[in-house]
Amino acid sequence: MENQLIPQQKLDEINLSLDQNVVAIILEHIGYDISRSYKFKLREENTPSASIRIDGYITDFGGDFRGDIISLLRTYHGMSFVESVKYVAICVGVEL
Repeated sequence: MENQLIPQQKLDEINLSLDQNVVAIILEHIGYDISRSYKFKLREENTPSASIRIDGYITDFGGDFRGDIISLLRTYHGMSFVESVKYVAICVGVEL
């Protein structure tokens, strides 16, 4: 299992650091435009169809993606689990 390389305690610490604002900042950093209502486009489309809940969970109403920022990085940016966890850990200041 990929997450055996990262202690569960660290994964929990990262997840506790994630909320709507933090996830929005991470997404902006990788190139997404986030609206004031926390909506954004995951692909080429006329209007944003994805949104960030207050707990940081991402839902794409125009597709079938539902998940956290780590899952989004894996699904849409080709990162491995470990790469995406390390990236998010750096963003939220959790030392692995």
